[in-house]
Amino acid sequence: MNSATSSASPSRSRWQRIFTAERVALFVLILAAALPYLASLTFGFVYDDLGVIVEVPSRHTWLGVLQAWVQSYWGNPETGLYRPVAQFMYALLWNVGGGKPWLFHLYAIAIHVGTSLCVWWLLGRATTKWAAFFGALLFAVDPVHVEAVANIVNSSEVLVALFGIACIAAVMRAWSGAEPGAAIGWRGALLAALLYALAIGSKESGAGVPAIAFLCVWGWRALDSSPAPRFLEVLRRGWRVWALCTVALVGMVTARYFVLGGLTVSQHWVTHEVRNFGFAPRFWTMTAAWPLIGKLLVWPSTLRMHYGSDAVPPLTEPTLWATLSLITAALLVLVASLIARRGDRRPLVALGWVAIAFLPASNLLVPTGQLLAERTLYFPTVGVAMLAAWGIDRIQGVVRAVGGVLASHLATGIPAAAIAACGLLVAYPSVIPWQDNYTLFLWGIQTAPLASRPWQLMGDLYANKGDHLKAIKYLQRAHALEPENDNIVFFYAQELHAIGAYEGELALLRDATKENPESEQTWVMYLVALGTRRGADSVLAELARVPAHDSTSLNWKAVMKGEA
Repeated sequence: MNSATSSASPSRSRWQRIFTAERVALFVLILAAALPYLASLTFGFVYDDLGVIVEVPSRHTWLGVLQAWVQSYWGNPETGLYRPVAQFMYALLWNVGGGKPWLFHLYAIAIHVGTSLCVWWLLGRATTKWAAFFGALLFAVDPVHVEAVANIVNSSEVLVALFGIACIAAVMRAWSGAEPGAAIGWRGALLAALLYALAIGSKESGAGVPAIAFLCVWGWRALDSSPAPRFLEVLRRGWRVWALCTVALVGMVTARYFVLGGLTVSQHWVTHEVRNFGFAPRFWTMTAAWPLIGKLLVWPSTLRMHYGSDAVPPLTEPTLWATLSLITAALLVLVASLIARRGDRRPLVALGWVAIAFLPASNLLVPTGQLLAERTLYFPTVGVAMLAAWGIDRIQGVVRAVGGVLASHLATGIPAAAIAACGLLVAYPSVIPWQDNYTLFLWGIQTAPLASRPWQLMGDLYANKGDHLKAIKYLQRAHALEPENDNIVFFYAQELHAIGAYEGELALLRDATKENPESEQTWVMYLVALGTRRGADSVLAELARVPAHDSTSLNWKAVMKGEA
């Protein structure tokens, strides 16, 4: 009996060494992060993948790996996007895999898994292992990440999060490794600045990473660790980091200026809903959308491929929702500040992470290419995971004091695991529509029938196939939903022209100039169509009736000269 026991004991201890809690947690986290997206390995290039990867020939040669650093994101400087790190990866993957899309999708899954593991490490710096694991698990299966992972070019959101967290980790490790009271060394500062440069080279939303790193050094720590530093101490001891990150930012802005020929985005590429808005109407429009954004961050049970004016109505003055949103945000910050005054800065740091990470895409600083997109919430959801881990940590502590360790694990683990399972059940089927353009656009119409964008995209899809009648069917519906959208008018008029419906084209453009008199594109198309159908005298009469636009457009000058 003793012999049997002694022979079984080494075997049992060997299995215990192999299946440690950390290794099991690592396996579960990797599986959970990858599982919803494995189906995407069979997908092709979809939606913006075509314009950014497939239709940019320079990305298809090994020289393109170098050219990625001196080209715009879309191959068109007017778009105002310069993401050399993401562009480099697309060129590299194309040439390594011969343009096969599965390798791109594998890359997107891999960096999402890597980011989830980085989140696990980050959460573990300030919470228990139990809380950190479940916080990272919730992040890994968050359905709002589907657009960022299932679509190839949207993986730039994942890449900026990966490099951003790595930069923050470098700063935190350098801080903890420095002598008490001493400044962070040059080696740690250089590493952080390099990772920061890679983050903002992946996507512009990485610009706020040093500010987040500052907050994490200031307050993302366990309560039983060393005393939290003061604000000025973080500023003083981390001066090398902040200085080198500033140099990295200036360098990236300078490169952006020379590659794009400027720093601003052409107005044509700004989403039309806020294209002509000043700060105040943009502010009220976006603050009224905060409840929707909050729902997507906390409980994304319903996903959409596009958020237009049907979901985020453009506003020019305060509304009840906008006011309540501001009050709610102020109360959250107030409560977190009161908790911080009692010694726990973690909720305030987490809220700061959400705000700073989302700010570049919020349309508050500058108008962007979309009102709202689920992919832009990838990096902010790290802050939500921090809040979740903090909450689990606090609840676990309270229950442990009353009912013991087992009770605390059950009280927090079961609800967290149930929420994670719900996340998987939402995420997995939401990945399937991203398999091709037809499926994606049809899903967009089904989930948001009052949004014009999916109808327009389906019309464009049929137009590219040469099926003009079907294209008109969808573009007509898109135009009915949003008659002031000059992009829809442009494609709709083209399709009417293609089938010889010239009078219908002219009527459409005439009405469009009344719906959106500020659109130079629509005016030019209208005058060209008018000249074609009614003659030059009609164009001159129209120009005499309507004051010429204040424009330097070559198209408009051509019309003014009668050359169009």
